[in-house]
Amino acid sequence: MKYVPLSIALLALVLSTAFLLAACGGGTPDPTATVPPLETSSAETPAAPPTSTVPDIVALLAEKGDFSKLIAAIEDADLVEKLQSKGPFTLFAPTNTAFDALPADALSDPDLLFDTLLYHLIADEVPAVDLQDGTMLTTLLGDELSVTETSGHILIDGVTLIEKDIEASNGLIHVIDRVLLPPGFAAAPVVPVANGNLPNLVQMIKSNEGFETLLAGLEAANLIEQLQGDGPFTILAPTDEAFRNLVDSSSEELIDRLDNEPGTFLLYHIIPGALSTAAVRDGLELRTLEGSTVSFSTRNGGSEIVVHGGGLTSALFTSVEIPAGNGFIHIIDAVILPPSIFAS
Repeated sequence: MKYVPLSIALLALVLSTAFLLAACGGGTPDPTATVPPLETSSAETPAAPPTSTVPDIVALLAEKGDFSKLIAAIEDADLVEKLQSKGPFTLFAPTNTAFDALPADALSDPDLLFDTLLYHLIADEVPAVDLQDGTMLTTLLGDELSVTETSGHILIDGVTLIEKDIEASNGLIHVIDRVLLPPGFAAAPVVPVANGNLPNLVQMIKSNEGFETLLAGLEAANLIEQLQGDGPFTILAPTDEAFRNLVDSSSEELIDRLDNEPGTFLLYHIIPGALSTAAVRDGLELRTLEGSTVSFSTRNGGSEIVVHGGGLTSALFTSVEIPAGNGFIHIIDAVILPPSIFAS
């Protein structure tokens, strides 16, 4: 290697530096100059996840309107957080009018209110297309709701579905026209019944003549076992003659429904609780096991009691307060029809 004197090497370094500064514009760097930001590709910055604009069940009820009493009940039962959680849930939502139809203070007991609301909830999304005739739905209370289809209407435990498949972020809402009441809901004033040594309601009916049609209907509707349970229940018992009169005066369509849907008719004649005649007053309304209400009136100075069903049907009590081990039987002279029969 040829030796290069140190002074010459230093001179070359100075000259090359000068040329480099000239090529770059020279001078001292401006400390106020703005440094352009580093550019990043869009792939390097993940997009924010989309925010759902669909409200949860509670918020959706508030948006829809006509559910202020249901919302108040949900708040009183401390279920707001539950119905704002992920779910999914299906809620059968009674309107304000449905709550107004309940007897005064019917849900004043906190435990009963809590159970009643759980009886309206399913821990899954159940669209209306899955609400087929004969379907049974297990509620958050643990009891089942029965689904029936009649004249193009969907009934949940005898209560009519009036709006369906309202989508929330955590489930579905179906609107119903009455409040669903859980099994054992004592809508009737409960009075002490005769001691347990007496026959139960079914045995008592069997021991009397003139109720073969009623008994056949109870068997067809699978109600025998329930009416042999603890109860108490009140049965408004139409006689065989009352059923014959209904058949003679009714359309073939109604007769077919009586044959094919005995439960719809007979549950409307059974009231949870033991209803004594002393508790009956004009205008009294009580919920039946079918889900809708019957009302009562008196005449002839209170000596006669009339029960009123849907569609202006009514029946006279012909024998009252027959005691059984698990409730009362009142014999009536006509078959009363639930409101669902007259739904158009």
